[in-house]
Amino acid sequence: MPITDSYVKSAFDKMTGGDIPGVMAMIHDDAEWTIINPKIQSTPLSGKYGKTTFFPATGSFFAHFKAPLEWTLNTLLISGTDVVIQADGRGQRKDGKVFFSPYCWVIQFDDAESSEPKIVKVQSFLDSAQVKEIMESDV
Repeated sequence: MPITDSYVKSAFDKMTGGDIPGVMAMIHDDAEWTIINPKIQSTPLSGKYGKTTFFPATGSFFAHFKAPLEWTLNTLLISGTDVVIQADGRGQRKDGKVFFSPYCWVIQFDDAESSEPKIVKVQSFLDSAQVKEIMESDV
């Protein structure tokens, strides 16, 4: 099955809707997930993660919010096995501050012709200054 808008939107909806088992089923066992720039460690989240380590690592970030972020999918580009998503995340932090950050995910799937393509690589880009401030806060 070629990678389609609806397939990628399904993965996006699962991830942003908190359906972790649904997302995990779409990720290859050997997947690599990179957040921001792991070489300079611009935030406590910066790093390379695997399928089983990504969600526990990011849970510490999302724990700073009163409720799950609200997401707006702005751009979705697909070329073969490569996908680019640009989305905005909004929410309220536990300290009362409003959070807004544009996100960009560059995603590679293993096989555009597979009946169920799996994510093998993700590069996540977001507002590193906000992530650092949130992760270093006491709330």
